[in-house]
Amino acid sequence: MTKGVSRTMQTSNMLTIPEAAEVLGCSNATIRRRVKDGSLKAERMVGPNGSQYFIDPENLNVAMETTNVVPFKHEVGMKELDQLIAQSVSMSLSEMGSIVGEAMRVQNEALKKEIEDLHDSMKAMEMRQEEREATSEERQKEREATHFELVDQRLKDLHKEAKKGFWARLFGK
Repeated sequence: MTKGVSRTMQTSNMLTIPEAAEVLGCSNATIRRRVKDGSLKAERMVGPNGSQYFIDPENLNVAMETTNVVPFKHEVGMKELDQLIAQSVSMSLSEMGSIVGEAMRVQNEALKKEIEDLHDSMKAMEMRQEEREATSEERQKEREATHFELVDQRLKDLHKEAKKGFWARLFGK
């Protein structure tokens, strides 16, 4: 036997990539990708068509278990999927609208309260300013009155001093 024939005989119980793809129900590209990423073990040997990958059926059982972990059913067509997506988006938008509306209502109430507080604060400041102005006017009038009283008193004192003689004023007698 030649070297190539013995290797071919060793591959008789092994599966090629297309055979493995048929058993797993997937494409050749999927099998090649799994071999490349190491999730499916394969050996490269000389076969009837030259060098190619061969997969042990026991390794294929492990790959089948991995494939069957998450079952996927193609029961929904593109139209149905499009409708489901549209319903989901419209529900999400309406839910978002109600959430946003509620948030805006709460924010508006907070802003109204803040405006009322600012309005009350401005009124209080205006009242304090009016009180200060009234107090300031009263103080000004009191100062003017005191000033006039002091001026009058000083004038009276000067007038009394003028009646005294020069020497009496000088010596305080």
